[in-house]
Amino acid sequence: MALLKPFPCQLCNNSYSSKSSLSCHEITKHSMNHIVPHYQHLPTISEGIINHFRAVLLQDINSKLGFHQTNEGLKHIQWNFPENLFYFFFSNESGFSYRPSLRRYSCVFKGQNGYNRIGTILKCKFWRKNKNKNGCETFVLVENRDNKGTLLKKI
Repeated sequence: MALLKPFPCQLCNNSYSSKSSLSCHEITKHSMNHIVPHYQHLPTISEGIINHFRAVLLQDINSKLGFHQTNEGLKHIQWNFPENLFYFFFSNESGFSYRPSLRRYSCVFKGQNGYNRIGTILKCKFWRKNKNKNGCETFVLVENRDNKGTLLKKI
């Protein structure tokens, strides 16, 4: 009697007996997967929605750049995107990846090139700065670190 493996990998011919086994397979064998098997079924997006989303994202980034000392330090910012918008904005980026078993997308930007790419995507060269009415500025700072976490350079 053959063992039932109801969790097929959408990227290769392997099947697994549990979703967790499939997830482990995706992490080890397809960690930087760029293939989204169902991309052709994603709804198209109007230019108005794209521009509105850019504006909302810029406003959210700006609001998270606080002016008080307690706001200082590293921050991880995460947004929930509609699937078709995330695919539209980030599918051609080198840091883009997709995990089919979880239907989870991610896109990572690093260093000065990451700054520049985000500015290009958002169509806003100065996306990373915020200035209050008193002239104080806050900004996004990128740190380059080695594999051990040692600071190499601030950008």
